[in-house]
Amino acid sequence: MNQVTSEILFEKFEIIECFKKDEHASVYLANHIYLGKKIILKVLNTKTIFDEAKIERFKREAKIMAKLEDPNIIKVLDFGTFNEFFYISFEYFESKNLRAYIKDKSLSLEQKKNLVVQLFKGLNYAHQNQIIHRDIKPENILVNEKSELKIGDFGLALALNDNFVTSQYAIVGTPCYMSPEQVQGGKLTSQSDLFSAGILALELFTEKNPFLGEDVNQTISNLINYNVEIIEAYLINLPEELQQILRKLLSKKTERRYKSAKEVLQDLEIPLSEIRRTPFYFLKNRKILYSVASLVLVLIIALIFVFVRQGDQINDDPSLSENFSGENSVKMDISIDEQDGNKGSELSIDNLNPKVETVPSEIPETRVEDSEPEIINDNNTEKIASIAFGNLYVECIPWAHIYLDDRRLDTTPISEPIDLRAGIYNIKLVHPEYPDYLQTIEIKPDETSRITVNLDTLYGYLACNVFPWGDVYLNDKFLGQTPFGNVVKLIPGSHVLTVKHPEYPDVVERINIIKSDTLVLHVNLTETLNNKFGANN
Repeated sequence: MNQVTSEILFEKFEIIECFKKDEHASVYLANHIYLGKKIILKVLNTKTIFDEAKIERFKREAKIMAKLEDPNIIKVLDFGTFNEFFYISFEYFESKNLRAYIKDKSLSLEQKKNLVVQLFKGLNYAHQNQIIHRDIKPENILVNEKSELKIGDFGLALALNDNFVTSQYAIVGTPCYMSPEQVQGGKLTSQSDLFSAGILALELFTEKNPFLGEDVNQTISNLINYNVEIIEAYLINLPEELQQILRKLLSKKTERRYKSAKEVLQDLEIPLSEIRRTPFYFLKNRKILYSVASLVLVLIIALIFVFVRQGDQINDDPSLSENFSGENSVKMDISIDEQDGNKGSELSIDNLNPKVETVPSEIPETRVEDSEPEIINDNNTEKIASIAFGNLYVECIPWAHIYLDDRRLDTTPISEPIDLRAGIYNIKLVHPEYPDYLQTIEIKPDETSRITVNLDTLYGYLACNVFPWGDVYLNDKFLGQTPFGNVVKLIPGSHVLTVKHPEYPDVVERINIIKSDTLVLHVNLTETLNNKFGANN
């Protein structure tokens, strides 16, 4: 660690130690001058970073974690900007990451189980707040000397009720802790976190990760071709109840997997009273808000109707009239608007005008005349009613400009549906790094039409593993040098792939990339060389 002393950042953080620093970001142990305690300070320099998505991700991490106050989640204390810097301050939790505890052979089964329970308690709270972590791994789980556990690093987290900066389908995270749907770019839910937590729990109990391969490509292949029977050998020495829980957590098909962390905790025999629940803030849900507003309106109308009925009964029943004739009595007078010279027009909600008058005894009754009624132009009303509108909501991963009949309308992510007249439209989504996406859609009156597009699914993927290494060319264009850190995104179709190495003959293969599929290619140049010499002999 780099020692830093006598440095004040952003006029309130006294730096104690620098844990990590590069040209874009840094992480410090600092003293918060105003709070008077140690904190972890994470800083991003926006002047040196040109990827807007990373800046948005940093801000989103702060907003997401600020919503989460749970004993098993690292707490955000402060976040903001200072000149060109964004910063987040977290609580200082003196601890080690879970990797150290996985290697610690002194932990008992019950101690390990206790850590797993705390992990799922934290996930349960995050998921109830509509937050998917997406990067559950030992390095992001912190444990102190009292065996208290906290989940940290929500940098890749996804808020399901937000517009996505990183895709709900994007391949982000650490491969050997990903779920099968995550590694293939499928839609992520809280169940994806549960699978990752299942891998972590299995590794904690057995010290082994069954999906970890010799390289990234093999790890991805292990997850894609995963069969649940693979883990049986790892479960054999565990108690039966733990075996059943881990099997269900690590089910390849989501329909067989646990639906929530709460279900896992219940199977771990944790009382419901210990499973923290999130308050339900119904006003955040627009549909529920509308329902509540409608209910209130109905109650108001009902109260008016009750008062009207009471007025009728008072006027009709002499005994009731006498009871209401005392001093300071309240009298209900219902007037009927007289329009077009027609007296005694039909009673309706529009022409009811209840009045409350204070009538002292022995004083003549006075009547307050109706105010001039509002005149409504029926012709204009009919014209407005004849124009039907609907809504269009567009989700595009990673983002795109929205064109409506070749007219630019907006750019995703959008915060709310777009109001459009009912009709048929040609929608085009444009992103500079992807092919245009075209779709014809019908907007129906009073309905919300949705377009959900993951532009990544328009591509196929290549995982290329070359031994010992090689320069890879695709259609004679240099693609990169192996090992690749991630799968390569390619346009579906036939391509010519060439692998070059100065000490080996070139390997040329025609490959077929399929949309949304990953082609895993293994090239052993030593075998190619041996085959060439064998053919010459």
